[in-house]
Amino acid sequence: MRMLPGESSKNDMNLSSPGSKKNYLDASVEKSRKRIIFTLCITNFIANSAYSSIAPFFPAEALLKGVPESTMGVIIAGYSISMVAFAPLLGVMLSKFGRKNVLIYGCLAESVAMFCFAMFIYVDNPLLYGILCFLCRVVEGFGNGCLNSATSSIICTNYPDNMGNLIGLTQTFTGLGMLSGPVIGSFLYEAGGFKLPFFVTSALLFIQIFPIMLFFKSDRKVRDQPAQSFLLESQENLIGDQEAVEQQPLGQVEVSGSQGTSAAPRRQQ
Repeated sequence: MRMLPGESSKNDMNLSSPGSKKNYLDASVEKSRKRIIFTLCITNFIANSAYSSIAPFFPAEALLKGVPESTMGVIIAGYSISMVAFAPLLGVMLSKFGRKNVLIYGCLAESVAMFCFAMFIYVDNPLLYGILCFLCRVVEGFGNGCLNSATSSIICTNYPDNMGNLIGLTQTFTGLGMLSGPVIGSFLYEAGGFKLPFFVTSALLFIQIFPIMLFFKSDRKVRDQPAQSFLLESQENLIGDQEAVEQQPLGQVEVSGSQGTSAAPRRQQ
């Protein structure tokens, strides 16, 4: 049915009302929140599965390279050593570069470390092999420290009303990643040899950078504006509230105005 020039559709009228706009913004914000939490969960799952994926096959491969068994524990512990050593720096990075950028740095560091790990198959010197593996574990630990710190900071700052449940949810995916990592690593090792587990986890971590760039808003400038909130949905809520106030019926505005004028003489008295 063709509409006349002066008519407007029912949907347009619904969208123009303050209540429908607020509902639309609330639905959009809720959808954005779910995307962010989903991205954080998947990122932590992949990162921690990459961490534990080398457990089934790396010790045997290192022994074949001539690395002493006594050195094996130091190489594996390089991951945890790195997280402890860089812990004070991570807080500074969150304030200076923003949580979104720290997430990206974490994915990038782990992705590069896993890719380099696959290339060590061509290193024959036992000492050089052990040193390079240890350094890669250090870089990997730094990357996972970035992810853990940024994830907790984002949830605590953006979702204070549901902070406990969401931190528990992301930690669940962290545990699932560590649990499934050896299974995934052994399967990929059997399917494609030493390099395949590292290539797959490296590619998945690198791919995670794109949803982070797409769904997360930059908060780097928050350090220059401490009075502003970091909440990702704060701007939409503020805009929605402002529009709702501006589009209030005239009767409500007049009532509030009359109250203001009646209160003014009392101050003068």
